[in-house]
Amino acid sequence: MTNPEVKTVNVDFKRHYVHPISNERVPSVTTILSSVAKPALGYWMAKIVAEYAVENRTTWQNLDDQAAVELIKNAHRRVSGEAMKLGSSVHTIIEDLLRNKTIDFIPPNTEIMVRKAAELLQEFRPNPSHIEVTVWSHRYQYAGSLDAIVSIDDKTYLFDWKTSSGVFPDYALQCAAYANADEIIRPDGSIEELPQIDGFIIAHLPKDPKERWSLVPMDITQEDFDGFLAARGLFKWQSERSKVVVGPALGTKDSLLNYNLRRGGET
Repeated sequence: MTNPEVKTVNVDFKRHYVHPISNERVPSVTTILSSVAKPALGYWMAKIVAEYAVENRTTWQNLDDQAAVELIKNAHRRVSGEAMKLGSSVHTIIEDLLRNKTIDFIPPNTEIMVRKAAELLQEFRPNPSHIEVTVWSHRYQYAGSLDAIVSIDDKTYLFDWKTSSGVFPDYALQCAAYANADEIIRPDGSIEELPQIDGFIIAHLPKDPKERWSLVPMDITQEDFDGFLAARGLFKWQSERSKVVVGPALGTKDSLLNYNLRRGGET
C-alpha cells in the first residue's frame, strides 16, 4: 500500500510541500533560493520594461497615466509568466520522451526545444530510474521536485532540464540541496532512500534555434551545500524573525523606559 502523493500549499505566497505521512510542511528549494539576491535579474526586468515601452507606444500612449504605468511596469511579469508556461510544456513532453511514450502533438512554440531534447537523449541515452519525484530533507526542513535520476554507462546522475538563457553558478545550490535530501517520494506516494549519486548534470535547451543543446556537468561539493544552508537560514529569518525585529516608534523617554521594562532589559 502506498501513501498519497505530495501536496503543495502557499504560505505567505511561498510554495511549501506537505509530507504525505507526517503532514510536516517545509519550503521548496526554489522558494528558499528566491531569498538570495540576484542583481542581474533587476537589470533584465528593467530591460524588458524599457523595450516594451518603446516597442508598444500605441498600446499605452492613449491610456491615463495610472493605467499606462500599470501596463508598462508589469511587462517583465508577462514575459516571465510566458517563459514559465513554455518551460512547463517542454518538461511535460520530455517526461514522455524519457518514458518512451509516443508524442502525439507538440505545441508549435515548443518544437525547437523538444527537438533539441530528443537529440540530446539520442546522443547520451540516459536510463531513468526516477522521473519527476519529490526529494525531502527532514533534518534541514526543505523539499523539492527533481526532474530525473538517470544512469549513463555505469554512473548515476541527478539530471535537471533547463530552458534558461544559460547555465548559471547558483544552479549548484539547487543540485546540492537535492543531493543532500533524506528520501525520495515518488508520484504514487511511495518513499525510498536517495540512491548513491555519482554526478550532477544540467541538460540545457536554449530557446534560440541557432544555439545547440548541451549537457553541462556541475562540480558539487560541501561548500555548495553550505551555500544552500546559508540561504535556508536567510529564508527562515525573512519568514519569521524579520517580522518582529523592528520595535515600536517611541516619542518620549518614558515610552523607552516602558519598552525596556516589557522586554526585561535595563532602564
